[in-house]
Amino acid sequence: MKQLTTLKDCIECKDCCYYHRHYLGLSTILEKNARFTKKEKEKLVDKGKFYQAKCERKKSLNYFFCDFKDGDLCQLKEKRPFGCKLYPFNVMKNREGKPVVGLDRDCLGIKNKTEKQIKDYVKYLKPLLKKTIKSKPYYVEEFQEELEVIDCLFP
Repeated sequence: MKQLTTLKDCIECKDCCYYHRHYLGLSTILEKNARFTKKEKEKLVDKGKFYQAKCERKKSLNYFFCDFKDGDLCQLKEKRPFGCKLYPFNVMKNREGKPVVGLDRDCLGIKNKTEKQIKDYVKYLKPLLKKTIKSKPYYVEEFQEELEVIDCLFP
C-alpha cells in the first residue's frame, strides 16, 4: 500500500505508536500469514484469526506503548499492522454503523498535504479498503469522535 505521509514526517513527529485503551484495535492487529521471528512472536498474543501486539502501559501516563517501537522506527517494517500502514487514515463505523474512512487531522504528516492530495489518496484507498474489510470485518473499528469522517465505503 502506498503511503501519503513520508518516513521523514513520522520520524520528525514521534507521536505514533501509543494508544488509549479503547484504541488498542486495528493498529495492534497483525496477520497470521506474516513470518515472525521467535523474538517478535514473544510480543504477540494469538487471538485466533490474527495476532495482537502486546502494548505496555506506562504507569505515569494513561497510554499503552507498542512493544515494537524501536527508537523512531517500527521493528516490524513491512509486517507492521494494517492500521499502522493506514495511519493517519482509519476504517471505522460512522454513527449509523456503516464503514467509513476516518482521518486524524492531528497527524503532523498530514498537515502539509493539500485537500486534493488527501482526496486523491482516499480515492486510491477506497477499493483496497472495501476488498480488505469484506474478508476481515474485524478491521472496522468503532466510531472515533476525534477523527474526521472523510468518505463512506459503501454508500
